[in-house]
Amino acid sequence: MSEYSISQDQIDALLGEVSIEDRVHNQFSKIKNKISRMLHNNASRELLDIKKSLKEHLKLLEENKPYSLDFINYYKAEFKYFSRNMLKSTRNYALFELVVKLENMIGAMFYQVNQERRRYPRFPLTIDLSIVLEGKDYQLFGADISSLGISFYAPIELTTGRRYEILIPTYDNTQLLVDVLRTARIEPEQLNIYRTACAFPNLLTWDRIRDIIRTSMGSAS
Repeated sequence: MSEYSISQDQIDALLGEVSIEDRVHNQFSKIKNKISRMLHNNASRELLDIKKSLKEHLKLLEENKPYSLDFINYYKAEFKYFSRNMLKSTRNYALFELVVKLENMIGAMFYQVNQERRRYPRFPLTIDLSIVLEGKDYQLFGADISSLGISFYAPIELTTGRRYEILIPTYDNTQLLVDVLRTARIEPEQLNIYRTACAFPNLLTWDRIRDIIRTSMGSAS
């Protein structure tokens, strides 16, 4: 196995170390509390339906262990659909950030290396990132990472082809050099959230990725 390879045993050991199922349940609670605060200010039917659907998604996780591959594929697709519709209806960036982090935690919990079919598998990421541009600090939040690169959500559109320095505040303020490959504004466009895919100038080893993932899960607790 090369220094860039990831085995399922390594993934399982890491997820056990960070207690991924507990993290998922904690994140569900954070979202529920956020929606409850929103309901206090605006008791809309839409928010009530979102809160109810969130509870149903958690119940599905609890009632379908051990998870079959069919269930995993169904659940991941269904939750992504739910989270995107939530953003469209609430247009609340803070809530969307919480939900996308939960989506990535679920992706990590269900992760199977052999399903990736890539030489350098991408792993879901829940870590906060930042970038400084013209003296202003912008917060980003991670989507996934591999030895080849990283993707994240950003409140600004970074220039394709340009090299940037990304910071990981919870990982000793570690700096990552990245080259922007593409950006795409997600709906609703009024929020100006850009899914940004970047490549590393040099491959990252699995040991380095593992440390970033461990920090990612720890910071999401």
